[in-house]
Amino acid sequence: MARLRDFQIHASSATNAVNGAFFHTYEPVRLWLKARKLAAPFMKLLVSLDDERTGRPRHGHVTNGLGICEITEAVDASTMVKHAEDHRWLLGVVLHALGCVAKATGWRSREFERFVADLRERPSPLVHVFERLARVDKRTGATCVPWFSTGPRETPLVLGEGPLIAHLRAVGCWLKSARELVDPVGAHTRVVPLMAEHLPRPYAPELRELIALAMTDPKAWRSWPTLVRLYRAEHDDRVRDVLAQTIVIAATDDELDDVIALARDARLGASRLHLLPLLEQAADPRARAALLALRADPEISGRRWGRA
Repeated sequence: MARLRDFQIHASSATNAVNGAFFHTYEPVRLWLKARKLAAPFMKLLVSLDDERTGRPRHGHVTNGLGICEITEAVDASTMVKHAEDHRWLLGVVLHALGCVAKATGWRSREFERFVADLRERPSPLVHVFERLARVDKRTGATCVPWFSTGPRETPLVLGEGPLIAHLRAVGCWLKSARELVDPVGAHTRVVPLMAEHLPRPYAPELRELIALAMTDPKAWRSWPTLVRLYRAEHDDRVRDVLAQTIVIAATDDELDDVIALARDARLGASRLHLLPLLEQAADPRARAALLALRADPEISGRRWGRA
């Protein structure tokens, strides 16, 4: 027996948009499975939706090989497209598929069936709580439990963004996900000071990068020293690259000395490459002198000008 740890709903004949819509239904199921140890003669369950006009003979057919148990469900193509975002319809199909698995393989998990049936009755969005990742703040005693929520046409949430979203909503910025902070029209620039407060926190790398990207509007910066401090203190390469680009956007002639000092600071690594165009464009002789000096910097010279 293996451990069942993966689950997916897929339609090979459907568009990417339709298959993408299935995600908000099957991902909470997959996360539930990963948090448990269900013994099964396979490691993954794959429910394959097929057009009943051509797939009717294969309806309910089960194959089990290479660790994957695939169940074919023949459905009306137009109904599938119409209900791609309807978790109740999809999970009804899944329950039928589980019955087919039981008949074909003899394997059955009533716990799994109860979970799917219960999930089917819940309203959207569907939420999964990462109970094992719960942490208690030693200073306040507050318990933080990461959670994941999906729903029709809803932006998937970023793991661990709950405290950030709660803070944003407390100041009147009602976002569904931190991904909405990276707004091309700059609708959320007023929350940059809040982003500067949250960036040093130990969030997941993806979330910290989104926070950094939300800080790249020059009009939103009111504290140049804060930006420099955050850049110097950052250790994640991707976040540091974003902060270096923000410095280039936010810097004026008055901050040239600071930019030169940052470009010379070898502790900031290859992210300093983003600062060089700013020095190249500056008319001040100090910028030219700094560029010449950086030719001797092994991290800069090898990437910017090529090794001899």
